[in-house]
Amino acid sequence: MNHAARRTPPPRRLRSLGPGIPATIAMVLLLVAGPSLAGRSPSKGQDRSPNGGWSAVWSPDGSQIAFLSSTPHTAPDLWVMTVDGKRPHRLTTGGVDAVDWSPDSSSIVVATTRRRFSEIFEVDLASGIEERVPGLPPGASLPRVSPDGQLFAFTAPDSQKIQALWVGTWDRSRVEMVTELLNVRSFFWGTESRRLYFEAGKAYGVGIWMLDLAAMQSRNLVNKYVGTPALSPDGQHIAFAYPIHPGVFELHIISLTGEEEQVLSSPRMTEKWVVWDESMNSLFYLGQDLGHSSASTPENRPEELHASDEAPRVSRTGEVAVWSLDISTGTESRVSPEGLHVAHFSISPDGSALLLEAVRPRSYASELYRLDLETRTLDQWTVSSPSWWGPAPSRDSRSIAYLTDDRGGDEIRVCDLSGNPVRAFPGAIPPPGTRLSWLPDSEALIVSWGDGMAAFADSGSIAWPNADSHRKILYLSPSLTSDKLLLDAVPRYGELPGLYELELVDGILVQRDLRFPPEGELGVEVYLQPSYSTDGREIAFSDRVDIWVMHSDGTGRRWITDFDERNLASADEAVFASHPVWSRRGDRICYTTTTYRKDETIRELWIVGVDGSHPKRLFREPITTTFQSHQEDYTSPPFFDLYDERIIITASRDGMPNLASISVDRGRLRWLTQNGAVFPNLLPDEDMIVYTSLEANQETLRLMDSDGRNDHALLPRPAKSNDASTIGRHTQR
Repeated sequence: MNHAARRTPPPRRLRSLGPGIPATIAMVLLLVAGPSLAGRSPSKGQDRSPNGGWSAVWSPDGSQIAFLSSTPHTAPDLWVMTVDGKRPHRLTTGGVDAVDWSPDSSSIVVATTRRRFSEIFEVDLASGIEERVPGLPPGASLPRVSPDGQLFAFTAPDSQKIQALWVGTWDRSRVEMVTELLNVRSFFWGTESRRLYFEAGKAYGVGIWMLDLAAMQSRNLVNKYVGTPALSPDGQHIAFAYPIHPGVFELHIISLTGEEEQVLSSPRMTEKWVVWDESMNSLFYLGQDLGHSSASTPENRPEELHASDEAPRVSRTGEVAVWSLDISTGTESRVSPEGLHVAHFSISPDGSALLLEAVRPRSYASELYRLDLETRTLDQWTVSSPSWWGPAPSRDSRSIAYLTDDRGGDEIRVCDLSGNPVRAFPGAIPPPGTRLSWLPDSEALIVSWGDGMAAFADSGSIAWPNADSHRKILYLSPSLTSDKLLLDAVPRYGELPGLYELELVDGILVQRDLRFPPEGELGVEVYLQPSYSTDGREIAFSDRVDIWVMHSDGTGRRWITDFDERNLASADEAVFASHPVWSRRGDRICYTTTTYRKDETIRELWIVGVDGSHPKRLFREPITTTFQSHQEDYTSPPFFDLYDERIIITASRDGMPNLASISVDRGRLRWLTQNGAVFPNLLPDEDMIVYTSLEANQETLRLMDSDGRNDHALLPRPAKSNDASTIGRHTQR
């Protein structure tokens, strides 16, 4: 439960950690002001309709809700709406991992990994300006302010990568690590602001500890338990789940000194965390209905369900819901309505309502609901919409395969250029991270993901006898001219990625190992992001640092960049080249570099002749968003247009991924989209691009010319509204 409403606004300055704290501190970080980043709003019309929602947090004053939302293939961002679910608006576009409110409800603290490492930012609610919270060690969690506003605490790894508890003064003059070798998992402040309570340990050896900051002494309150402890609203009791058998829990209530006060059975409990009711008469948790137990009926007294030392025959059934346990009677009762699968929930500061993160049978993502605890009225506050993504044109440009979840589950479909359905694979359930491609001769559809690959033709599935020889598929690139595939995979018996060629022969994918060069030629340690030249005679790939080229028969290896030598000569930066792509004429290659410096990471697009001549940088951008840090997860690599005049890329525009073209000769950039776009793909025989649009926070398929003209929908976009008329209000009877 969020008790931040009881916190007082913090003073501007403090000089120490408080009375009784020793002057000698194990680790002190002098905090310097971090750079301010002006928050930029998304394009008009993009910030008023969230696509689902989760990680919702009530503001301490109870007036607003902060939450995360995104489409399935963009990074989550911070949204805020009023406590009645109205006026949702987006505050960030760079990606957010976790959120929490400041004590005075004027700003929101967020955790991010936008620059390939964790950072904490404070986002001003009125202006949207982001400011980095300085001085926190790498991997720090969201800081929590003490009730008196003078201190803050957080967790972060120590020098041995064990999660430790840290405490700092509000004026940020000192930060100290206050635990050692305990692996802290969660914590909360005591009401007096000089005591911290935390859970620490691993697996089933987790305990509850109390740390007295005045004396700098810690004491174990409970040992060997599993479950996140929760402080009661009056700050005098701690509740936690305790496993009595695998998957079966009791609820224990202890005093702040560790004395056990009450033990309650909770056979329906499925998650190991609890929330106090504001009146302290009951505890909320997630659970399921009982299917069968050793007791005669589910209504039997809770202690009868675990009276013996033998494991009770308890099975649970149905959707996960919010349940309430009456502390005085031990009676469990369902709180959330049927037909709603609840993943998480929180209680409002005044205790009158629950905020549910849940899905209905036709939901496409987690959605937010408000449940009034007195009337049991359920209001839906966010709506998720179906998506269409990952379009892949056939080699004759007549068909486009894509992925969609518009029937409630992921599915592969094929349509023509007018959006008319051609083929569907309702029985094929693609895993997350699936990519689609085609073989030109047989028109076979290739489906690849991290753990495997499958191929389908009109005659049925295509066998790949060597599938079991690979532990992980990293990259797959088909030829434009024949039924061949390049496979970048980790073999079962090795750790380094290798290069393989698959060729469709008599309905079977025959594998050829291209890892080992002929005697006398240069060898390569790893093979990454391989690609065929347009005529299929050459192969380009990365060895993690440089770009290489070789003949398609596995001979003639040669590198065409020299970043390895440059890295050895420089101590200030390291450059890594990746994702080589051939021009249509086969005389040039474009590739991406990532440059790591002390204070920044830079991504650049380069073009070079196939013999390594005339290298030229075409584009440069700092990595400042989650999308850029994990670009391979979100979009497609760059590619040349039909005439080798421009290169199409996905780049960050105001924090959002958008499509742009870059002139090969002049390096001039032109934005092709402005409302968000990912997964661009060139129709091989047309100067057209098919892509997934992110306009209005929905993922839809669109077609346009490679210069951005004639942009139009490939498939119709479904209606979506956040109006109460379409969301609805439901009352549990």
